[in-house]
Amino acid sequence: MRLRAVMAAPSALAIAAVLVAGCIGPTPSPSPSPTPSPRPTAPPATAVPTPATTSAAPPSGSALVDVPAAGARLPVPVGWEQADADALDDPVRRADIVARYPGADALLAAASEMGDRAVPALVAFDPSVAGTDVPLAPNIAVLVAQPPVSGPMLDLVAGFIGGGFKDAFGAEETARGRVDTPLGEAVRLEYALAPRDGVALTAIEYVIGAPAGTLLVSVLGPADVVAALDPDALVAAMEAMP
Repeated sequence: MRLRAVMAAPSALAIAAVLVAGCIGPTPSPSPSPTPSPRPTAPPATAVPTPATTSAAPPSGSALVDVPAAGARLPVPVGWEQADADALDDPVRRADIVARYPGADALLAAASEMGDRAVPALVAFDPSVAGTDVPLAPNIAVLVAQPPVSGPMLDLVAGFIGGGFKDAFGAEETARGRVDTPLGEAVRLEYALAPRDGVALTAIEYVIGAPAGTLLVSVLGPADVVAALDPDALVAAMEAMP
């Protein structure tokens, strides 16, 4: 499995931000007259998004996990093995994860190659499949890129991700749309991945314009497992950290 194309897309954010502002001051006049009002200014393209909804309760069987780099709390199934940015930087811990979880090698290698352009903040794996021959260990990942974006820029970033994801996995996009999340507006992308060993695989991804940055939240794995995890419920229960 290769996730490079998916994770590299947020790097386009660094060249996409444009600040537009301007105003017109009062015009001098020889005779008394009202002072013209300043012309309204356009908002910055990188304005911090405003959360559009309140957080739902975490799904049954999950608990909120702090993800400081993302400025958020994310529900993760209880008992899943979690690796934060510090753990992923530890060569011994990385080697252990790669050895036990199918597909983790490609996932972590692609994240490492991104450098500081899109930082992996959390990866969680289902420990019940550790050491087995499943084609892809169910996992939840959070990456953080700067700056935070919203509006049309969010669609642009999602477009980069969508094209790269289809190229990397031979995946078929089955759904795309705008959704509101507790952290801000998001583009939701859903894919059917090419089956492996007769197992249907799927991925649900959310590109979220959050206050701490533009977040990529992904849930990958066998289609039945991803459906049971209910990624929409997981994202709806996210919270901003104080």
